[in-house]
Amino acid sequence: ATIEDKATKKVEKYIPPKAEATFYLDSEGRTITCIPEVCYGERKHSPLEARQKNALSQTYRDYSKEKQICNVVNEFFPEYDETRGQAYCEDGEASYRVYREGVDALMQLGEVKCTDRFQSRKFRKNLGVRIGVSIDSDLLNLDLTSSELSAEELVEIFESYRLKRKYHVLKNGDFVDLQAPDVALIDQVLRAGNSKVKDLLGEKIRIPAYRAIYLDKLFEDHEELYGHRDRNFRKLIKDFGTIKDSELEVHESLADRLRNYQVYGHKWLRMLAQYGFGGILADEMGLGKTLQMISVLLAEKETGVKTSLIVCPASLV
Repeated sequence: ATIEDKATKKVEKYIPPKAEATFYLDSEGRTITCIPEVCYGERKHSPLEARQKNALSQTYRDYSKEKQICNVVNEFFPEYDETRGQAYCEDGEASYRVYREGVDALMQLGEVKCTDRFQSRKFRKNLGVRIGVSIDSDLLNLDLTSSELSAEELVEIFESYRLKRKYHVLKNGDFVDLQAPDVALIDQVLRAGNSKVKDLLGEKIRIPAYRAIYLDKLFEDHEELYGHRDRNFRKLIKDFGTIKDSELEVHESLADRLRNYQVYGHKWLRMLAQYGFGGILADEMGLGKTLQMISVLLAEKETGVKTSLIVCPASLV
C-alpha cells in the first residue's frame, strides 16, 4: 500500500520562512560601519530596531535569533546611527577587534558582504619576514627582509610590540596583529643578541655565534621564517646534532673507564671547544665530571694544546 502524507503539504504554507541574516560592512577613514539585515522570504527587517515594535503584526519574526544578532553587532559596533540604521565603531582598538574577531563572529550568524574600501584595509597575521643566517668568525650575521614591509615599518612594529600593544597600524591603515607567533619569535631573536629595534635599519644584525643552536631551536617549528643559511651555519648545526657519532674520541688510556654518558659529555665539551664556545658540564655529584674533564684535557694535549688553566678548590688538587 502507498501512504501519502497530505497533511504536511497543507501545513507547510503556514510555516514562517527561516530567518536569513546578512551583514554589510564598510570602512571610511577610522570609522567602520555595519548594517545588519534579516530576511524572511521577501520581507526584510533591521534587527537593531526595537524588537517589540509591531510585534503583534509580525509574529513570523524570529526575535530570539534577532536578539542574538544584536548582541554580537553591539559587541563589535557599540555606536548606533538611528537615521542611517547602522551600527559603527571609530576607536582604533574597536576597529582592530572587528578585523581580528568580528568578521568571523558575524559569519557564524549569516552572510557577510564587504565593500572594496573595507577589504582594501588588511589585517596582517604575519610579517612576511625571512631571516638569512651566516657565520663570520665568532659572530652570527642575521639578515631580516620582508617582501611587504620596509625596514622603517619593521622598526615601528617592534617598538609597538615592546610597548605591550596588541596591534600596530601602518601608514596605509592596515592592522598588524602583534599577538601573532612570528612577531614574538623575531623579537626573541633580537633579544638573543641584545639587539636594539633600530638595528633593523642596518644591513645586518650581529649576535654571538654560540647563539646558533638556540636560534635553530627557535625556528624548529617555523621553517618558513628561515631564509638563506650559509654552509658554515649548516655545518655547525649538523655537527651539534650528530655529536654522538662524531670522531672526537676518548684517549685510548681512558676508553675502557668512561661510561656512555661520560663519553657523550667528553664529545660535547670538545665540540664546544672546537667552535670556540664556552660550556658547562652539569652532571650531578658523583657522576664523574672530573674524569670527563681529564679526558678532554688529555685529548686537547694530544692535538697540540700545550697549556690549560684549571681553577678549582685545593681539595680537588
